[in-house]
Amino acid sequence: MRRIKRVLSSLLLLTLFTVYQAGITMFTHMHYVNGVMLVHSHPNHGKHTHSKTEIVVIDRLSSFHSLEADAPVCIEPVRPLLCHVEVQTEISAAAAVHMRVISLRAPPVVKIG
Repeated sequence: MRRIKRVLSSLLLLTLFTVYQAGITMFTHMHYVNGVMLVHSHPNHGKHTHSKTEIVVIDRLSSFHSLEADAPVCIEPVRPLLCHVEVQTEISAAAAVHMRVISLRAPPVVKIG
């Protein structure tokens, strides 16, 4: 019985996660309300609008606030990636036809003394 509950709860969480990911991936859209762009996702059919109450609910559900202090996060760059990005590729010179310029002028001469 315990194993059945564990399997069912695992399947329920997997299904919930899959439905959530599909919802935020496939149904994302935006509205402009009072000059502010509101981006959210839910299944819809064509054009639709939201009431002021719905907009407030969407805003509250899509933002996260915590009473805990933020812990400092040390962000280290991925060094192998930077080494790979910083390597410049050699650009071969174009072996095109060079333009020849016929000039009858002598090169400049510097007189010392």
